[in-house]
Amino acid sequence: MQPLNDERRSLLEAKLCRFLDWSKPELVPTIGPSDPSVFLEFDALVRSVTKACVDRLLSYPDDQIATLLSDNESDPSDLRLDWEKFATTEIGQIKRQEPPWFGGGFGHPDYQADLGYWARMPHFSTAEITCLSVGINPDVFSDDRLNKLVKQKTDTLWPAIVFLAQRYKQMVRQFGQNGRVSADRFTYWVIQVELDVPPQFLELLKRYHVTSFSETSKETEPRREDKREIDKVAQLLVAMAIDGYGYDPAARRSSIPREITDAAAGLGIEIHPDTIRKYFRIGAEFLSPDWKTGKD
Repeated sequence: MQPLNDERRSLLEAKLCRFLDWSKPELVPTIGPSDPSVFLEFDALVRSVTKACVDRLLSYPDDQIATLLSDNESDPSDLRLDWEKFATTEIGQIKRQEPPWFGGGFGHPDYQADLGYWARMPHFSTAEITCLSVGINPDVFSDDRLNKLVKQKTDTLWPAIVFLAQRYKQMVRQFGQNGRVSADRFTYWVIQVELDVPPQFLELLKRYHVTSFSETSKETEPRREDKREIDKVAQLLVAMAIDGYGYDPAARRSSIPREITDAAAGLGIEIHPDTIRKYFRIGAEFLSPDWKTGKD
């Protein structure tokens, strides 16, 4: 595109405004739907309209450019009207079709979360962890905004927003809408259900919050006194689960660990079902082979 002098450049800026300097973002790998063609197509439209405007300005001789810039109302050839009406339809199309930052997915570089910073947080709100789970800055979508999104018809939303609304509903079902989501509980859950989250975020969460991923190899065997206490607590736990929840240690699968986790969460206590299962296994080793008969 042929460069313009300052006078023509100022006329072009006045006509195209911010679209003159618009450039397509270089999307980064993301979670959820991704469609870079959204920005490629819009970029082509902006370039096409910009070129048409540049060509028109270059077609005006310098004296006509001076007339366009003049405050003098005299314009017998209606030159100003010609320039004012030029490409108005196309510029209107640009304004209508400009995609939002998430139009191509959540990979816009200007909205990426500082995962190194957020991974160190001990807990999150449901809205924050929803945003972080797709890699975007939590400041972008509040609980109120996400609540409004989940109530909208999906055919009116961009694919990335439909995905985000579904992710938010998933988080609300798992952690509650207004509760705090502890980092370790979220990390265990992501691993358990194999939720698709930014790999860097998951690795940082495991490093900072999940002992079994970073410290297990360094831990020494528990002292004999500690092991006896652990065994007794495990026996007590499995006995209470059998008597109070109907837990069957012989069952291959059981919902009891999850029920106990939920009951603890209701009291503000964070504990993962796998931890419950671990101590169930320890405690069950001390049960008599005929424990069911004995109970009857």
